[in-house]
Amino acid sequence: MFLNCHTYHSLRYGTISVEELVDLAMDYKLKVLALTDINTVTGIYQFYKLCEDKGIKPIVGVDVRVENEQYYICL
Repeated sequence: MFLNCHTYHSLRYGTISVEELVDLAMDYKLKVLALTDINTVTGIYQFYKLCEDKGIKPIVGVDVRVENEQYYICL
């Protein structure tokens, strides 16, 4: 399981789509996956739905940063 995954919703940091992230989780046969985009939760609804459809337990969160310094990872 990966606890700090970013998608392209993490502007300037993530390059992968939510769908690609969930597909990779399927390839790795993960049962649980967390999405923690940086300073945003805009991809959570799509992430949750895709995980549920694929039989993966979704964990939603956010990676909180201030001026590129990581403060918290909230799950």
